[in-house]
Amino acid sequence: MRIRSLILMLIAFVMGGGVLLLTLSVVLLAGNSRAERESGTTSSDYLHIEGLVQNSHELLAMLDILTTETSSAFVLVERLSQRCREDIHFIVASSMFDRTHDIADLESLMDDALDRAATVQTADDPDLALEQYDEAAIAYLDQLDELQTQCQFIAKRDALQVGNQRRLTTITLIVAAVMYFIMVIAIFRGMLKRLVIPVQQLAGASERSMRLDEPFRLEPTGPQEVHALTVTVGAFVASLESKVAARTAELAEAHDTAVEALIREKVVTGELEQAMEQLEVFASTDKLTGLSNRAVFLDRLTQLMKHARRDGSRFAVLFFDFDRFKVVNDSLGHEVGDALLCDIATIFKRELRESDTVARFGGDEFVVLLRNLTNWSDAVLKAQRLLDVLARPHQLGDHLIVSSASIGVVTNERDYSQPGEMIRDADAAMYQAKENGRAQVVVFDQEMHADALDRLSLESDLRKALNDEQLRLVYQPIVDLETGLVSGFESLLRWDHPERGLISPLDFIPIAEDTGLIVPIGQWVLKAAAAQIAIWNRSRDPKRRLKISVNVSKRQLQEASFPDDVIACQREYGLQAGVLQLEITESMIVDDRSNVAPQLRRLRELGFPIVMDDFGTGVSSLSTLHEFPIDVLKIDQAFIRVLDRDRSLLAVVASITNLADNLGIQTVAEGIETADILGALQSIGCTWGQGYFFAKPMPPADVEAYLFQHDQEQTQRAA
Repeated sequence: MRIRSLILMLIAFVMGGGVLLLTLSVVLLAGNSRAERESGTTSSDYLHIEGLVQNSHELLAMLDILTTETSSAFVLVERLSQRCREDIHFIVASSMFDRTHDIADLESLMDDALDRAATVQTADDPDLALEQYDEAAIAYLDQLDELQTQCQFIAKRDALQVGNQRRLTTITLIVAAVMYFIMVIAIFRGMLKRLVIPVQQLAGASERSMRLDEPFRLEPTGPQEVHALTVTVGAFVASLESKVAARTAELAEAHDTAVEALIREKVVTGELEQAMEQLEVFASTDKLTGLSNRAVFLDRLTQLMKHARRDGSRFAVLFFDFDRFKVVNDSLGHEVGDALLCDIATIFKRELRESDTVARFGGDEFVVLLRNLTNWSDAVLKAQRLLDVLARPHQLGDHLIVSSASIGVVTNERDYSQPGEMIRDADAAMYQAKENGRAQVVVFDQEMHADALDRLSLESDLRKALNDEQLRLVYQPIVDLETGLVSGFESLLRWDHPERGLISPLDFIPIAEDTGLIVPIGQWVLKAAAAQIAIWNRSRDPKRRLKISVNVSKRQLQEASFPDDVIACQREYGLQAGVLQLEITESMIVDDRSNVAPQLRRLRELGFPIVMDDFGTGVSSLSTLHEFPIDVLKIDQAFIRVLDRDRSLLAVVASITNLADNLGIQTVAEGIETADILGALQSIGCTWGQGYFFAKPMPPADVEAYLFQHDQEQTQRAA
């Protein structure tokens, strides 16, 4: 019975130990897999950090060019700084951000460096300004270096942890297996000791029986002991056979597992190599179009500039921006927009030589590098050829799309020292092409440097203007042409620059719209105008309550919260319904009707009249006037100012007035400067008017004096 108990204990130990060993293996392998996944995530995040660092170093390199006194070039950095901001926002949202470095103030450091760089050449003390810029740039660069160092440390640490985890798993499994088999052997040896004497007796009896030809017997044992010993030995032999079979099966399973692990390791290694190849492709090509990306283009341009200095070869950079691409995206969807970009990429590949390079910089911006030019004029001829080809309609499924390009051209005829300088100047030429009317080629010239410098300086100053109270409103009256009563005012924005004096809205409003500053500026204008009209209406007869028209930009209308902001402003200053009117330009609603029209309709439903300004300067016609969600139509002053000299236009103005009246739309004639023009408008029944004949735009104090005098005159006429 004791032997049987030992055998049962051995079996139980073998099974229990095997289960524990298997469980330990599963736990350790799971730890390995988790560590490898975390290491892979860290590597992916690190690639995004590297992209931000590369873009930021390029930005600082171009800022260094800006601050060089001897350089005749000025770095147009606003587009690159916008891309850096997008990179920063992407990194802040990534998983790496939580584990590496707080970069919440990185964008403010970059803005500080931009502002200081823009003021170096115009500062009273350039040396001090340059020193301040160096400090800002170093602070930004130190922040980037610290971020990159921590990312590299985490990547190396994760890789080391994965290796240590694998080695720990292997050693632990080996030690556990060795200890397990040692304990099995120890128990097995203890059981053998208990069987050795009976077995020796059995063997001795058998030997004597064969040698003396005597019957087999055990002297000290009886039949019962022999039977018991025989059963025990048989059971022991059977147990040994089962153990041998089990061990054989374990070895076979271990062999199969090792083979599978080896195969899996080879598969993982192959996948890793494939992933590295894909990463290299991703790092050098644009994902959507398959063209080269910005990094590859800059590298090739750098190498070409070095070769050109040695052999005098000629080359050119062409910067492309496709007109009205945003309209395609907004009206037909991003899938059609992406298809258009891919079709454009195909055209570039077909039209350019293998030695040339075309890259997509982002959005609808493409840049081409033309090598081995025979004459400088070849660059313009090639740009014109591409302009003509790209202007042809694109058949994208059921849509036939026409999207022309604005192209800026720059050659190495000027001695450029950095690739960023050539791209900057090509970009500036492209913007000039857009300002000239789009769908054309413009070659960069020296005057564009001054324009770029002035624009960047204005942008930097405009960021400070709102907080420094440099912006103010003036008001021009709108008069009832029949009675002469003032019905309201249009609020107009002015900028009193501390050094430049009064700056025209035509100069700074486009900058505000491009940079997004128009949104906070527009919010300030809305509140300031509402507060002022509320003050004037408190002292007036409710029957002669004044209205105020506030100009609104497309960027403001695209803000989902804009209607709520207008309602909050109306409630804050206690304005009655219809007092606050929102004024938009004709081109705004015509160019992108599907985008802003729903917002305009909602504002009308909320009780805010919509005024269309500058009617007659866009592409709309009288036949489409009923499609617009408007309440008031302002006829552009280009028609009104010449009525006293060109009476043929009076019929056009009369047609506009009559049609608007039939549609229930009020009309306001802008630019009334003489009594003859006023008489002509009164003869055709135009209801409202504004212009210098009544009053120039005035500050609030002058408006109060104007209203006082106007009210007295009206009272005297009534008497």
